[in-house]
Amino acid sequence: AALGAPWDPNTTYTAAAHGHEACLRAVAALGAPWHPNTTYGAAMYGHEACLRAAAELGAPWHPKTTYAAAMNGREACLRAAAALGAPWHPETTYVAAMNGHEACLRAATALGAPWHPETTYAAARYGNEATIAYAELFTKQAKHREENTTKREGDPVDHHKETGAPEEQTLLAATERGDATRMVRKFRETKFWHPETT
Repeated sequence: AALGAPWDPNTTYTAAAHGHEACLRAVAALGAPWHPNTTYGAAMYGHEACLRAAAELGAPWHPKTTYAAAMNGREACLRAAAALGAPWHPETTYVAAMNGHEACLRAATALGAPWHPETTYAAARYGNEATIAYAELFTKQAKHREENTTKREGDPVDHHKETGAPEEQTLLAATERGDATRMVRKFRETKFWHPETT
Protein backbone atom coordinates (compact mmCIF):
# COMPACT_ATOMS: atom_id res chain seq x y z
CA ALA A 1 0.00 0.00 0.00
CA ALA A 2 1.07 3.58 -0.54
CA LEU A 3 3.54 4.88 2.05
CA GLY A 4 3.19 1.74 4.12
CA ALA A 5 -0.51 2.23 4.91
CA PRO A 6 -2.24 -0.95 6.08
CA TRP A 7 -4.37 -2.82 3.59
CA ASP A 8 -8.12 -2.68 4.01
CA PRO A 9 -9.15 -6.35 4.25
CA ASN A 10 -11.89 -5.81 1.65
CA THR A 11 -9.54 -4.51 -1.06
CA THR A 12 -9.37 -7.57 -3.33
CA TYR A 13 -13.05 -8.35 -2.87
CA THR A 14 -14.07 -4.81 -3.78
CA ALA A 15 -11.92 -4.78 -6.91
CA ALA A 16 -13.24 -8.17 -8.07
CA ALA A 17 -16.89 -7.50 -7.26
CA HIS A 18 -16.80 -4.23 -9.22
CA GLY A 19 -14.95 -5.67 -12.21
CA HIS A 20 -11.72 -3.73 -11.82
CA GLU A 21 -9.25 -6.29 -13.13
CA ALA A 22 -6.30 -3.90 -13.42
CA CYS A 23 -6.75 -2.79 -9.82
CA LEU A 24 -7.09 -6.37 -8.67
CA ARG A 25 -3.82 -7.31 -10.36
CA ALA A 26 -2.08 -4.22 -9.00
CA VAL A 27 -3.08 -4.72 -5.39
CA ALA A 28 -2.21 -8.42 -5.56
CA ALA A 29 1.24 -7.52 -6.88
CA LEU A 30 1.66 -5.00 -4.07
CA GLY A 31 0.90 -7.58 -1.42
CA ALA A 32 -2.75 -7.05 -0.54
CA PRO A 33 -4.15 -10.01 1.39
CA TRP A 34 -6.78 -12.07 -0.42
CA HIS A 35 -10.24 -11.55 0.94
CA PRO A 36 -11.90 -14.98 1.21
CA ASN A 37 -14.90 -13.74 -0.80
CA THR A 38 -12.90 -12.49 -3.80
CA THR A 39 -13.86 -15.26 -6.24
CA TYR A 40 -17.41 -15.27 -4.90
CA GLY A 41 -17.78 -11.54 -5.61
CA ALA A 42 -16.38 -11.84 -9.11
CA ALA A 43 -18.73 -14.74 -9.92
CA MET A 44 -21.78 -13.16 -8.34
CA TYR A 45 -21.49 -9.96 -10.36
CA GLY A 46 -20.39 -11.63 -13.60
CA HIS A 47 -16.82 -10.38 -13.84
CA GLU A 48 -15.15 -13.27 -15.64
CA ALA A 49 -11.85 -11.44 -16.21
CA CYS A 50 -11.52 -10.74 -12.48
CA LEU A 51 -12.43 -14.30 -11.65
CA ARG A 52 -9.73 -15.59 -13.98
CA ALA A 53 -7.20 -13.08 -12.68
CA ALA A 54 -7.92 -13.96 -9.06
CA ALA A 55 -7.49 -17.67 -9.77
CA GLU A 56 -4.28 -17.02 -11.72
CA LEU A 57 -2.84 -14.88 -8.93
CA GLY A 58 -3.53 -17.37 -6.18
CA ALA A 59 -6.78 -16.28 -4.59
CA PRO A 60 -8.42 -19.05 -2.58
CA TRP A 61 -11.63 -20.45 -4.02
CA HIS A 62 -14.67 -19.48 -2.04
CA PRO A 63 -16.74 -22.67 -1.57
CA LYS A 64 -19.82 -20.94 -3.02
CA THR A 65 -18.21 -19.57 -6.19
CA THR A 66 -20.14 -21.86 -8.54
CA TYR A 67 -23.27 -21.30 -6.45
CA ALA A 68 -22.93 -17.52 -6.87
CA ALA A 69 -22.46 -17.80 -10.62
CA ALA A 70 -25.42 -20.16 -11.10
CA MET A 71 -27.70 -18.22 -8.77
CA ASN A 72 -27.20 -15.02 -10.76
CA GLY A 73 -27.16 -16.51 -14.27
CA ARG A 74 -23.46 -15.89 -14.88
CA GLU A 75 -22.84 -18.73 -17.31
CA ALA A 76 -19.42 -17.48 -18.45
CA CYS A 77 -18.22 -17.26 -14.85
CA LEU A 78 -19.66 -20.66 -14.06
CA ARG A 79 -17.80 -22.22 -16.98
CA ALA A 80 -14.59 -20.36 -16.13
CA ALA A 81 -14.73 -21.37 -12.47
CA ALA A 82 -15.24 -25.02 -13.39
CA ALA A 83 -12.39 -24.93 -15.91
CA LEU A 84 -10.06 -23.29 -13.38
CA GLY A 85 -10.70 -25.87 -10.70
CA ALA A 86 -13.29 -24.30 -8.42
CA PRO A 87 -15.04 -26.87 -6.23
CA TRP A 88 -18.67 -27.53 -7.09
CA HIS A 89 -21.04 -26.29 -4.45
CA PRO A 90 -23.67 -29.01 -3.83
CA GLU A 91 -26.55 -26.57 -4.46
CA THR A 92 -25.30 -25.24 -7.82
CA THR A 93 -27.98 -26.97 -9.92
CA TYR A 94 -30.63 -26.18 -7.32
CA VAL A 95 -30.09 -22.41 -7.43
CA ALA A 96 -29.79 -22.37 -11.22
CA ALA A 97 -33.18 -24.07 -11.49
CA MET A 98 -34.72 -21.99 -8.71
CA ASN A 99 -33.84 -18.75 -10.50
CA GLY A 100 -34.74 -19.93 -13.98
CA HIS A 101 -31.21 -19.91 -15.39
CA GLU A 102 -31.53 -22.76 -17.86
CA ALA A 103 -28.19 -22.03 -19.56
CA CYS A 104 -26.41 -22.28 -16.22
CA LEU A 105 -28.27 -25.46 -15.35
CA ARG A 106 -27.29 -27.05 -18.65
CA ALA A 107 -23.69 -25.86 -18.31
CA ALA A 108 -23.40 -27.16 -14.75
CA THR A 109 -24.68 -30.61 -15.64
CA ALA A 110 -22.46 -30.79 -18.74
CA LEU A 111 -19.40 -29.82 -16.68
CA GLY A 112 -19.99 -32.39 -13.97
CA ALA A 113 -21.75 -30.53 -11.16
CA PRO A 114 -23.41 -32.83 -8.63
CA TRP A 115 -27.16 -32.98 -9.22
CA HIS A 116 -29.05 -31.66 -6.22
CA PRO A 117 -32.03 -33.96 -5.50
CA GLU A 118 -34.45 -31.04 -5.24
CA THR A 119 -33.46 -29.33 -8.50
CA THR A 120 -36.77 -30.12 -10.24
CA TYR A 121 -38.75 -29.09 -7.17
CA ALA A 122 -36.87 -25.77 -7.04
CA ALA A 123 -37.78 -24.98 -10.64
CA ALA A 124 -41.46 -25.73 -10.05
CA ARG A 125 -41.65 -24.16 -6.60
CA TYR A 126 -40.43 -20.80 -7.89
CA GLY A 127 -42.39 -20.93 -11.14
CA ASN A 128 -39.47 -21.16 -13.55
CA GLU A 129 -40.95 -23.04 -16.46
CA ALA A 130 -37.84 -22.89 -18.61
CA THR A 131 -35.95 -25.19 -16.25
CA ILE A 132 -38.70 -27.58 -15.12
CA ALA A 133 -38.79 -29.94 -18.09
CA TYR A 134 -35.04 -29.99 -18.55
CA ALA A 135 -34.44 -30.75 -14.88
CA GLU A 136 -36.92 -33.62 -14.79
CA LEU A 137 -35.78 -34.97 -18.14
CA PHE A 138 -32.16 -34.97 -16.97
CA THR A 139 -33.18 -36.90 -13.86
CA LYS A 140 -35.06 -39.53 -15.88
CA GLN A 141 -32.29 -39.91 -18.42
CA ALA A 142 -29.74 -40.37 -15.64
CA LYS A 143 -31.94 -43.05 -14.11
CA HIS A 144 -32.26 -44.78 -17.47
CA ARG A 145 -28.50 -44.70 -17.98
CA GLU A 146 -27.96 -46.18 -14.54
CA GLU A 147 -30.48 -48.95 -15.20
CA ASN A 148 -28.91 -49.76 -18.55
CA THR A 149 -25.42 -49.81 -17.02
CA THR A 150 -26.44 -52.28 -14.34
CA LYS A 151 -28.44 -54.53 -16.67
CA ARG A 152 -27.01 -58.05 -16.61
CA GLU A 153 -25.43 -59.40 -19.77
CA GLY A 154 -27.90 -61.49 -21.72
CA ASP A 155 -30.96 -59.73 -20.34
CA PRO A 156 -33.43 -58.61 -22.99
CA VAL A 157 -32.94 -54.97 -23.93
CA ASP A 158 -35.78 -52.65 -23.02
CA HIS A 159 -35.77 -50.35 -26.02
CA HIS A 160 -38.28 -48.08 -24.35
CA LYS A 161 -35.66 -47.27 -21.72
CA GLU A 162 -32.72 -47.36 -24.09
CA THR A 163 -34.06 -44.80 -26.51
CA GLY A 164 -36.47 -42.85 -24.32
CA ALA A 165 -40.24 -42.81 -24.42
CA PRO A 166 -41.96 -40.79 -27.18
CA GLU A 167 -43.13 -38.20 -24.67
CA GLU A 168 -39.59 -37.94 -23.31
CA GLN A 169 -38.29 -37.29 -26.82
CA THR A 170 -40.97 -34.64 -27.27
CA LEU A 171 -39.88 -32.95 -24.06
CA LEU A 172 -36.26 -32.99 -25.18
CA ALA A 173 -37.16 -31.40 -28.50
CA ALA A 174 -39.19 -28.74 -26.71
CA THR A 175 -36.36 -27.92 -24.32
CA GLU A 176 -33.92 -27.60 -27.19
CA ARG A 177 -36.26 -25.13 -28.89
CA GLY A 178 -36.75 -23.24 -25.64
CA ASP A 179 -40.55 -23.62 -25.89
CA ALA A 180 -41.30 -23.32 -22.18
CA THR A 181 -45.10 -23.18 -22.53
CA ARG A 182 -45.23 -26.36 -24.58
CA MET A 183 -42.69 -28.04 -22.29
CA VAL A 184 -44.84 -27.57 -19.23
CA ARG A 185 -48.14 -28.39 -20.98
CA LYS A 186 -46.72 -31.60 -22.40
CA PHE A 187 -44.90 -32.37 -19.18
CA ARG A 188 -48.12 -32.34 -17.17
CA GLU A 189 -49.59 -34.96 -19.53
CA THR A 190 -46.81 -37.47 -18.89
CA LYS A 191 -45.74 -39.85 -16.17
CA PHE A 192 -42.69 -37.66 -15.59
CA TRP A 193 -44.69 -34.99 -13.77
CA HIS A 194 -44.30 -35.32 -10.02
CA PRO A 195 -47.37 -34.59 -7.84
CA GLU A 196 -45.41 -32.23 -5.60
CA THR A 197 -44.65 -29.95 -8.58
CA THR A 198 -48.29 -29.23 -9.42
